[in-house]
Order: sequence, then structure tokens, then C-alpha cells
Amino acid sequence: MPTLSADNNGSYGGSLINEKYSPLRSITIAAGDKDFYVNLFDERIKTLTRQNIFPTKLTLITSGLPAPDTFTSTPIVVISSNRAEWMKSLFDNADTKNRKARITGYNDPATFSEGIIPWYAPWRSQKILYIVVHSAEYGYYKKLLAGYVNVYVVGWQFPATEGGLGPAGFGASRFAALELIKYLKYQRAWAVDDNVVNINGFPNTAATIEGLMTADFAGIGFSAATNNDVLVNVYKDSTFTTLDFDFSKQKAGLLQQVVLWNVDYLKSRNLTFSPYFVTSNEDVSLSNYLQAFNYTQRIIKGLSIIKMQPTNDTKNQGALQLAGIRTRFQKLLYNLEKNTQISINGTKAKNLSEVVTETILPNAQNKGGGLNVRKKQAYERTTQSMAIEQVLAESVSKKWAPPKTFNPYVEFAAGSMVEQRAG
Repeated sequence: MPTLSADNNGSYGGSLINEKYSPLRSITIAAGDKDFYVNLFDERIKTLTRQNIFPTKLTLITSGLPAPDTFTSTPIVVISSNRAEWMKSLFDNADTKNRKARITGYNDPATFSEGIIPWYAPWRSQKILYIVVHSAEYGYYKKLLAGYVNVYVVGWQFPATEGGLGPAGFGASRFAALELIKYLKYQRAWAVDDNVVNINGFPNTAATIEGLMTADFAGIGFSAATNNDVLVNVYKDSTFTTLDFDFSKQKAGLLQQVVLWNVDYLKSRNLTFSPYFVTSNEDVSLSNYLQAFNYTQRIIKGLSIIKMQPTNDTKNQGALQLAGIRTRFQKLLYNLEKNTQISINGTKAKNLSEVVTETILPNAQNKGGGLNVRKKQAYERTTQSMAIEQVLAESVSKKWAPPKTFNPYVEFAAGSMVEQRAG
């Protein structure tokens, strides 16, 4: 019987971004094991479909949206969770700076003179900003952030099953954000992580990059940040000078952290982020899919993303509610996949759940020490899901993902897949 085969990543649990979501390394996929990997995908998809978790009708909750000029405007959409207070402090920095001296563009050398400002803040971008959050956190984010000019908070929600079991995670969040942009009929959109504070070498206005996007491009990205900078390093590492580059020489790669998406391109091909990636690899998997099927995309290597270490909210009760939803969701996946056989470091194959508790976590940088039983179990479930999703993302490169993985629309309930609700 085929088994997963990989090495343990002893750096898992570290602070670098490629350590936080990667319990495995050197994943080996045998050419003859296609059915095994397809079944891993299918079982996750079928289970979520049977549970009526996803996909189904998506509800977008707002207190009002602008009427966009969809032919000329390119908005920014940010997904976020448990960081409303931190984002507000950075928006306040932007407001203070702009009142003292208007920000002149992305290369204004005084941008951070009153404190760090997010790259996506309307004061810098001169764009409409949509902050997309789970419905549980919508009220808190709206209260703290919706009062700023050109900032719109949108909650997303799928009908939960009995017992409150509903979708959560990175894939569903990014799926919802992209559906919002499609619903508003934008043709292009920037998707940005909520802790991005700069892109070194970026032109003074985003229009320069947007002008590079042609009809046959899926997306344009940049060199990803490898870690989240502490405050002092954000100041030290950020630059505000445009870098010249030859776009024709840029190559395909991993679209993550900051991406200019060709929404029309994705929409015409029924492509989107896969909601079946829950804890990680939602961006890796889509990038792998685009490259495997030769969809055109580019990474501008000379332009590098700077991310800042954020802080979590202290009064966001919705974040606690969402944590409960996430826990129930991950328990379902844990029980579904815990007996998946894996050979780690060339040893005899065991259940993945055993490998997580006996090998991966004891050798990780973050071993989970000091956690109570409930949090330790949650850490084990998250690690197991990340391992599965690493393998699934790798198999996407082999063109082994079932068609509905990145095209789940056929599963939606009859009628419009998106509805708007006042909130």
C-alpha cells in the first residue's frame, strides 16, 4: 500500500515563514502513487461536502459598499483575523502623518516619520481598501476600522451545520475575499497580507505595476518576506527608492503576501483559492496549479516585501468564537486523516498522528512545551493538517488535484453563490 514519504523538518515551529507552516521536508512522491494522492484530496473534499460545510452559498456582510469604477480602479483586499487593534494603531499613524504632511506616494521618504504605516493603507495607496474577516469578527473590526476614509470591512460566512461546524482557515478566507472582488465586478485587484508594511524597490504608484498586467497574465507577485520584522528592523530594512527591472526577464514563482491578480483571467477559467487548504499552503497550491498548467504569472524578484510582527487583539470576543469554530473544523480533519500512513526519515510507516506526536513535535523548534492539554492537542491537530496540506500542494504540481479543488463552483447551491447582507 502506498504511503507518504518525507523527512522531518527540525526547523518547524521557528519564526521564519518557511518554518511556521512546514513540518515536513524532502517530500517524495512516487509516479505510480497517483491514486493514493488523489484519494487524499477526494476524501477531504467529500467529507466537507457530506457535512454541508463547503461549498455552499457565501454571505458577505457589510454596512455599505462603494460603487466602484470597475474599468479603471484596482482595489486592495486584505484578509485578517485577531489584529484589529494592531491595524488601528497603524492606521492612526497614517492619519497623523498625512495630516502633518500628505504622503506623496510609496517612495515618500517620510512615510514612517510618525510610526509604521501598512503598505495597503489608503493614505499610501490612494485606493479603496476592503478588509475581509470571518463573520464572528466582523463587528469588532467594523467598530475599530470602518470609520477611516476608503476603508470597508466585510464579513464572510457560510451556513454552519448543527453544532456550529463551519468552514474556517486560510483557503476559505482567501476564497471569500476573491468572491467579494468578483461580486463587485472589479477586473483587477491587489491581495495583501495584513502585516505587509513595505515593498522595497516598488514604484511610487501602483499604476506602474498595474500597467504590466495584460489579459494573458494570471498574477504578478514579488520577493516574499522570510520573517516578520520587529519594529526596529522594519525601520532599518525598509527603503523608499524605485528599483529598475526588466519585466520580460522575470519568471514564474510563488504568488504570496502581495499579489496583483487578474480577476477576469481567474473568473473566465473558474479558478480560485482552494477552500480545502485550511491551515497552510493555500497560496503554494494555487501557484503550483498555475505553473503546472502553464498559466502565465511572474514574480518580480528585485522588489522585496517587508512584513512586521503584529500583535493579537486583547478585547476581540469574536476571535475567541472563531477559535472555537476553527477547533471543531480541525477536529473533523484530524479524525479523517490521522491514520494516513507516512514513512518519516526512512523509518517504517506509521499513522501520521503518531509521527506528529512522537517525531515531528519533539524535534521541532517549538515543541509545544508548557501548553495545557487542550492547547497541545490543538497544536497536534494543526501540525497534522499542515503536513497533509504540504503533501497535497506538492501533488498539485503533478496535476493530481481533482478538478473541483480550484474550481468548487459546481458544488454551490442553486442560484447566486454570493449574497450581500447588511451588517
